[in-house]
Order: sequence, then structure tokens, then C-alpha cells
Amino acid sequence: MGTSTDRAVFDQIDRIRAHREVFASASRRLVGDVLESVAPRGPLIEIGAGDGQLHAWLPASAQARLLCTEPRGLGLSRLQAAGIRAERGRADALPVRSGEASAVLGLCVLDVVERPAQVVAELHRALRPDGYVVHWLDMTTELAPAIAQLHADGLVVLPNVFSDPCAATWPEDLFLVPRAQLERVVEVLCGAGHPAGAQLRRYAARFGRPFSASKATAAFNRLNDDPHARPMLRGAFADALRLGSPAAQAQLRAFQGRPVSSARFFAARLQRMFAGRFAVVHNEIIAVGEVRPCSENAVRYRSLVAGSSRSLEAPPSPRLDASAPHPGPGEQLVELGMHTFIARRVP
Repeated sequence: MGTSTDRAVFDQIDRIRAHREVFASASRRLVGDVLESVAPRGPLIEIGAGDGQLHAWLPASAQARLLCTEPRGLGLSRLQAAGIRAERGRADALPVRSGEASAVLGLCVLDVVERPAQVVAELHRALRPDGYVVHWLDMTTELAPAIAQLHADGLVVLPNVFSDPCAATWPEDLFLVPRAQLERVVEVLCGAGHPAGAQLRRYAARFGRPFSASKATAAFNRLNDDPHARPMLRGAFADALRLGSPAAQAQLRAFQGRPVSSARFFAARLQRMFAGRFAVVHNEIIAVGEVRPCSENAVRYRSLVAGSSRSLEAPPSPRLDASAPHPGPGEQLVELGMHTFIARRVP
């Protein structure tokens, strides 16, 4: 049955798998193209295999050479029940001989490892001198490291409700506000008895002292998942400017909030993690698009990029994959963007 923690983790994995289903064909194409470009010859190891999602996207030739490793018992039992070759193991303690693997693969794993330095050392040990680490991220990255870094710079992280995150190639899903400026907004709102004032004050307190990255991240996720929060945030900042005194209005007009991409923070962290032991070959978002039949009432465009998704009545301009055909009558364009990290082992 697994522990309650395991069950919670795999309940989330089940929800993510369902969300990915629309993009499954594009995922197989993207993953297959990347693996073909690396062209590893020999045994493949997957870290944090979960329930086998990446395995399902790999070409049959790669599946035949793949050993999935998974630290959680529930995940291991799911993999083995599906007939997938799998062993229990953590990313920092792999059940393989030194120099055995031609490539180590992962899907949404490296952002959640607890001991990144030990993981990098273990991947270096497991790989051949010319071996590769290939990691894909199609969902939102773990935010705690980015939130901790930004807090140290005096910034509070909010969900980006002020612009379309998907308008940029790297989805700008975060909105950064200098802590002093957010406190000024809260002061104005609370002074005017605005209902958003108390909620924002509680949220801002998570970015004060003492500071806990895990608690601040949990507060961000609750705010981001609240369907009423997005209009509340947009309205609160506009109302603070309207309700403030002339002096407060002057300060708020100099507001310095800006949208940023959490995936870019993750890419920079990977660059630092693998420096020295590996040469980074690729650390960007790769996008693919494909046209498929759809019903008359369906939207003509759907996309998923590093966890940010959108549905539109017509394809945007520019598109993620400029080479993808334009959908005709009764067709839908589906685009997928994955952050793809490739690093070659340095002997």
C-alpha cells in the first residue's frame, strides 16, 4: 500500500499524468528527438522514475536498455507491476556499478533532490567517461530554492497575475515585489479597511523573519491555487494606488514589481550544480508543435510549457514552434515546451 506520504506523492503524480495526456504524442516526439541527438550507446539509467511516465515516452530501443530506479516503495511496485525493469534506489545512491551507464535520464527530478552535490557526484560515478545526463522538465519546478534566493535579495514572490505568463518562451509565472513596497501596499489597504489587506499581510509575514523557505513556498502554492486570489491580487494593487494618500500614491507609482520565470531559476541552479564535473551541452526550452483533428467546438490552440498552460481560440503569434503547420478547419494546434538539460561527464 505504501506510506501516507507515498500515497500523497503518487496521487499528485496521477493528477499530473492526466494533465499530460493531451500532450503525450508531442512528449514522445520531443523526448525521442533529444535522445537521438545524444545517441547514447549502452545501458540507460532513469532516476526518480515514479510510475513510468518517462519510460512511456521513450522509443522502444531505449526502453529495452533502461533500468528505472525509484526510491519509494509504491512507485517501485507500480513500475514492476507494469513489467518495467526497476530497482529501488535514490539518485545519490544508484544500484549500478561505476562507469556502467551511457546516460542517466530524469523527468522532473533534479529540482526536488535533497542533496544536489551528492547526486551530481553519484551521476558522475555511474556514467562512462563520455556519458550524459539528460533531464526534462515539463511541469512547474520546485520553488523553494528560488524563493529562498529571492528572499535573501529582499523580494517577495507572488503568482504572476498581472500579465500572461505564456507570452514569453520561458513562462513568467512569478511576480517579484520588493518587500518594503509590498508592506506599503498592505499598510494602505489595511488602513482603508480593504478586505485584501489582511490576506496580503498574512502572506507578506511569511517573507519576514524568521524565514522558512518551505513555509513561504506552501503559502505561495496556496495563493496560486486559490481561484479567487488572482482577481484579488490584481484589484488589490490598483485599489492601493487609488486609496492611498498623495505621499503613498507617489511611492506606489514608483512600484518596481516584475515578472520572472521560475524555470530560468532552475536552469541557473543546474548550471551551478553540474559545474566542474560536467560540461553543460544544452540548458534551454525545446518546443514542438503538432496539428491534430478536433471537434467543431474545441479550442484551436493548446500549449504546455514548463507547467504553464493555455487554451486559445486561435494560435498566438509568435508560436512556440515556428515550423509547426497552421491548423485548418476541424484541426487544433498543440504545442509543448520542455526545459531540457544535457550535460556530458568530464573524465
